Parts: sequence; structure tokens; C-alpha cells
Amino acid sequence: MYPPLLMLEPESAKSVLQYRFDRRELAKRKARECGQQNQSYCPPGYQERVAPEAMMFPWESAHTGADVQYWGGRLGQWGRYEQHITGDIAFAAQQYWYVSKDRAWLRDVGMPLVNGSASFYVSRVEYTDEEKDQFNYKKVMGPDEYSWPVDNSGYTNAVAKIAMRFAYEAAMELGISGLHRMQPFYDFKYKADRLTIPKWDWGVPGSPQQPGGFHPEYEGFPKPGRPPQAKQADTILLAYPLGVETNKNTIHNDLAYYEGITDPSGPAMTWSVFAIGWFSVKNYMKSPSHFRKGFANAQSPFGVWTEFPSEAPNYPGCINFITGAGGFLQSLIYGTSGMRIMKDRLVFDPPPPRATGTDAWKLTLHSFHYRGWRLRQEVTEQKATYELLGGSGPTLCLGDLGEMRIGKVYKLQRERVVDIRPCGRTRTAVLERRLQNERHDIFV
Repeated sequence: MYPPLLMLEPESAKSVLQYRFDRRELAKRKARECGQQNQSYCPPGYQERVAPEAMMFPWESAHTGADVQYWGGRLGQWGRYEQHITGDIAFAAQQYWYVSKDRAWLRDVGMPLVNGSASFYVSRVEYTDEEKDQFNYKKVMGPDEYSWPVDNSGYTNAVAKIAMRFAYEAAMELGISGLHRMQPFYDFKYKADRLTIPKWDWGVPGSPQQPGGFHPEYEGFPKPGRPPQAKQADTILLAYPLGVETNKNTIHNDLAYYEGITDPSGPAMTWSVFAIGWFSVKNYMKSPSHFRKGFANAQSPFGVWTEFPSEAPNYPGCINFITGAGGFLQSLIYGTSGMRIMKDRLVFDPPPPRATGTDAWKLTLHSFHYRGWRLRQEVTEQKATYELLGGSGPTLCLGDLGEMRIGKVYKLQRERVVDIRPCGRTRTAVLERRLQNERHDIFV
């Protein structure tokens, strides 16, 4: 649900993170209680390692920020083992920083959030392989809620690594100096670099000669004695939104394998993630069915989303399932635009509209936000058009075409991968409008 807000309603995205910040004391208490009876699982020795600033965010929370996922006085298996939510919040903070570069926010809100998240993970992981100098993250549940507890969930380890690395990055950005104060941040980076994400360098299950490799969902995947089945998108999230896997062959292999074992009656947002993945590897035969299935759970007459499709035995599940709506919006905002958020730029590699399997011949992403500006992208079969609509902030450049100006339309070949990034100078919208009026001929 967060990524659509980030690009279309950044103040709402900021508010989402403020909600977590305002309830950080409850997250600190949860971190201290981890490992206690009827609470989340943490290994022996964790209590002696955990720092006072560590935050463990609840799996489900409401007004107070306390975990509300208790059944009969104890946490269900989700609250006990599905611990990636803390890293998800750190990842959201990282993405907000990359899009806004709001330094005051990073200092006052972002840094406390990611420092608390990283402080939890740096205590939670276990040093278990002296020969390889590696850390493991044991007894968790990934997004796939059919498998738990497992060791070294690829997704859980990935967001834990992101949290620890971003805490280090934010400390460097803010100039937190002094050996005593810096030492924990170096520990974050050290453990992040040595926390494993399971991967086969060659082959996929059943096809040992397949080039590109494959990510098993967790260490020892699949569990013996039963055929593998995933409830929902899990390992494929390493490519999008996390961006930790960029090899197209590996992304293709992960998509193809997990497509075959994912429960067809699983939650709605799963199919949108598959659509985004197939868009990214340019498989426009696979993408249409997933894109259409991504909004199939919007039920008539009011478009209320259900967790499961109407033909599923567990229909309807949660109502109104805004997670599914959020997934569908991601397939539009990031899938059909081909947009990815990088540390210092936005990158675009859009698929053709026909890849959605709909009758659309043109798709427009209007008024998305980046570094204080509003922008517009329009995609057809042959062309991708970019336009700066208004706002103020650092001057933006489009690929090698130079500085973008309000009112000028930039038409490129759709297949051309392009980025939008700060040029280095600041120009306000008022100045842009004045230049536009004075030199209108260059915009025609």
C-alpha cells in the first residue's frame, strides 16, 4: 500500500512513517520482550545483546501501536515469526529519503526509525559459521505464510540487510561522527554484508542446467515430505520492490518457478507482483493474465476488494482488502511505467500497453512526485513521453537530453531506458514559468 502513496501522495506516505515514529516506544517495548513467553520468537542470548533503542514493530497494530494480533493471550504464528515488518518499515523510510531527500526529516524521523530497526536486527541475527564468517536469521516466517518457522528466509534476510545498511548510510549522510558513536553503525554494515540470502548459482528445481540461478524461498527449501506450495508473493519480491536481484535471467527463473507453485486462491496482491516481474523481463505473453487477475478481486457493485477471488473456497477473506488494491496500483504506477527508485535517480523502462492484456493503447502516469516536482509519463506502443508539470526543487535532467523545463514535452522511443535525476542546480516553479513565457519558442 505504501509505494503508490510515495509517488502520488508523498505527504500521505510521510504520514504513514510518522505513525510508526509516534508509536516507537511500543516498538521498543516489543523489542525488549522478544523471546519472552507468549511473545515473538528471539533466540537465546538475544536479551543480553539487544540495545535500548532497538525497535521491533508489531505485525498488526492500531491506535496505540501495540500488537493486536493476540489469540487467547498469546501471539499467533504471524506475530511470533513474521518479523520482516520491521525491515519493511526501514525500507519505506529509505525509499522516502531517496525520493524526497528531505534532510530534516531524515535527521528527526528517518534516522531514529532505521537506527531502531537495525538495532533489532543486529541483535536478532546469529553468528553461526566462523569458517565463512556469516550470520543466519533462524526461525522466521516470510511473506509466504504456508511455511514457518524456517531459517534464512530470502525476503526476511533481504529487508534486514536493507535496514542495517540504510542505518549506516543515514549515519554517514548526517555526519554522525566520533568513534564511540560510530561503532554500532559499522557493526550494522558488517553484519548486513555477512547475512546470507539463499541462492543457487545455477539451475532451478527440476532443471539443473537452467542458466541464471534461482532463489530458494528459505534455507532447505522445499521442506521434505510435501510438494512445495507458496501462499503468495515472497521470493519474487527480491527483484521488485526490494531491488536486491537485478539479473534478468535469475528474475525470470524465480518468476517461472514460483508461478507454478503459488496457490491460485492466494491473496490479491500476489498477481500484481507477478505482472510487474514479467513486465520487467519483457515477457509480454506472461504479463497479461497476471495484470488482469491483479484487479479481479474488486467486487461489484462498489469495487470493494476481497482478499481472495470469488471462486476460491476461502472467499471472501479480509474485506476491504486494501493490500490487494495497493498491489494493483503498484502494477500501474511501477509496472506499466517501468519506474524504479534508485538512490540518486528514477529509472524508466516501460512495457507496451498491450502487455497489460487490455484494450489500452496509451497509458499515462500523471502527477507523480520526485524531489519536489510533479511529472508526467505517457506510454504508447512506440513512444514514451515525459513532461515536467510544476513544483520546485533541484533542477532535473532527463537522460542525456539535459535539463527538463516546465511545458516542454520530451518524446523518446519506448524501448529506450531513461533516467530522471537532479542536475545539481535549484530552480523554482516561478522562475520556470517566467522562462517559459520569455522563451516560449523552445517549448513548441
